[in-house]
Amino acid sequence: MNGIWAWTAGAGVTANFNQENNFLDISVNFPSGETHYMLIRGIRPFTQIQLYNIPFRTDSQFERYDSSGWAYSSSEQTLMVKMKHRLTTEHILIYY
Repeated sequence: MNGIWAWTAGAGVTANFNQENNFLDISVNFPSGETHYMLIRGIRPFTQIQLYNIPFRTDSQFERYDSSGWAYSSSEQTLMVKMKHRLTTEHILIYY
């Protein structure tokens, strides 16, 4: 998808759109066991997000908890993610 960019301290981020199943796979690299904060711009409104292959609901206070979470601004098309990396490479799956 064009126009997507991420603000992150991670070593590598890629985004691939699966047209057949209508989802965006954002792959992010960061040391396992560490907490990774990201801002991802250019994300159009979606129906579901999965972290660790599990559907995750939003919580506007996700940054207060000692767990992963996300929030989304549709007007800015910005996804804010906090991920506790279990693996060096994790995937954020966004379904449309």
